[in-house]
Amino acid sequence: MGKLYRQFLALLSASEENCKESLKETAQEYGGVIWVMDAMQPEGTSVLVYVLYEALSGKVVGALQREHVSEAELVEWLEPYRDLGLPVLETLSDGESTLIATLKTCWPQAPHQRCQVHFLNNLVTDLLEYDDELRTYMRQDLGGLPKVPQNMPGEPDSPPYKPEQPRDPVLIGIETQVRQAIRDAVNRISRKPFTRGGLYGYEQLEAIAQELAKIRGPNPENHYLQLLQTRVEWVLARTELQPKI
Repeated sequence: MGKLYRQFLALLSASEENCKESLKETAQEYGGVIWVMDAMQPEGTSVLVYVLYEALSGKVVGALQREHVSEAELVEWLEPYRDLGLPVLETLSDGESTLIATLKTCWPQAPHQRCQVHFLNNLVTDLLEYDDELRTYMRQDLGGLPKVPQNMPGEPDSPPYKPEQPRDPVLIGIETQVRQAIRDAVNRISRKPFTRGGLYGYEQLEAIAQELAKIRGPNPENHYLQLLQTRVEWVLARTELQPKI
């Protein structure tokens, strides 16, 4: 939506004659054009922006702003593009009935196809709701992670007395990155149609747990990474108890 809206703004300063020449070149190269119509609603406004663009060239050729619009108004708006006389290979839109009816009225001989991105978005809506729940469960189970310690704790009760000592800065850097990777895993965003933040985050936690499990021995320097390992394995174990997606 944002990309189309930016293109719409750029369209306001575009040359109509240059646009026509570009469309003719596209039609000559591909044997025709593919018209795509989409509608969007910029944030903070009730006005809809209708955009017409040509799919093969990716060129936005027309835009219309209306709060409410009928099929007849859209057909009238598209009349100059019908009058171009370009062969139309097909038309595309989402599943909105007014857009479909408008395109079929304007170019009745051209086959109409529903935009696959919109189709897939609708197809995975329910799945992504479960995926968002998975991410929420993991975030809640993980809770807040302790900060990376900068010093080794002192041992006042074990003679000879050992005060706090600065830790290895390289190890601190590694621990900081691991901590951040764990936080990122439970905050990954789902994006339609194929990016599933919850599932990808779970897989990321699994990979982190496998690497942390390689740390062996009671070395005090490993204490923080082993603490992270315990927390991550807890989240994974708890997730296994949640309802299956």
